[in-house]
Amino acid sequence: MNLVAIGIGDADKAREFCRETGFPEEYLYSDDGGTYRDAGFRGGIKDTFFRSATLSSLTTRLSDESERKRLGKSLLPAYLKAWGRDGSKWLPPRFEYGIADGLEQGLQQGGQFVFEGDRLLFAHFDQGTAAHADIKLLLKRAGVIED
Repeated sequence: MNLVAIGIGDADKAREFCRETGFPEEYLYSDDGGTYRDAGFRGGIKDTFFRSATLSSLTTRLSDESERKRLGKSLLPAYLKAWGRDGSKWLPPRFEYGIADGLEQGLQQGGQFVFEGDRLLFAHFDQGTAAHADIKLLLKRAGVIED
């Protein structure tokens, strides 16, 4: 079984992501966001910030003490550092650059899928920011853990 990811951005940003994270380049594909939209994923300011699914998922995450600690101690500081002027080249563009320079890509929602060959076993379209599939359900459908 292989984990394959499709990220938004160009091939150069995908390579930079792999260098920074150690994710294998052969399992990362990049897309300008067109495929995401063609597949029916949500995107834009309204769908990124102003959906009840976003509020619900963030509230759930922030009500969990271990999630708050993880966010406060590792994820948020790393993200803010990487998003700085001399930081990561693969994060979504800053607002100052505008839609024409790729900000729209940073406002694209994603999803999680499990395939066996060309057969779809599981599909989840994120309905808002951080509104991802239940990881245990995804792993069950992938056959990694048992029911």
